[in-house]
Amino acid sequence: MSNIRPLVAEAVGENLDALVTIDLRGYHVGRILYRAARKEAGEPLVLAAARSLIADARRGKPIFILTGFPFEPFGKPELDGIVGTAVVARALDLALGARPVIVTDPVTVPVMRDLLTLAGLNLYEDPRDLERYPHSGAVIPFTTDTREAIDAARR
Repeated sequence: MSNIRPLVAEAVGENLDALVTIDLRGYHVGRILYRAARKEAGEPLVLAAARSLIADARRGKPIFILTGFPFEPFGKPELDGIVGTAVVARALDLALGARPVIVTDPVTVPVMRDLLTLAGLNLYEDPRDLERYPHSGAVIPFTTDTREAIDAARR
């Protein structure tokens, strides 16, 4: 009976990997990249990601989630990804006590902050404050200028 959990995890991981790698456009690039990443991970990628998230959350590390892009020329953020990000951030908080840090473009920042507040997270400007307060998160703007991106990532 003790061997059932790893088998179930493996089966669920395989099924979720299959679901998220459906190639609707027929480009095959996703499948090529998936095979290489799967070989490197040695297990379903969803399972490897889950294990990593759980381990990092238990160590008190912040969980970084990158999301969003502005619809140009309207200057408005896309919505489906950022709504899903807020739901995932709250789920990680409730399930693991994780401290989500959302990194997004400047246009999306105000909407992302509102969504996280609606999802029940307390927001702080400084990600270091996340260690002190429960059910907390942060939103960090990141440049969309490719010339500035490398320096911004280092900072």
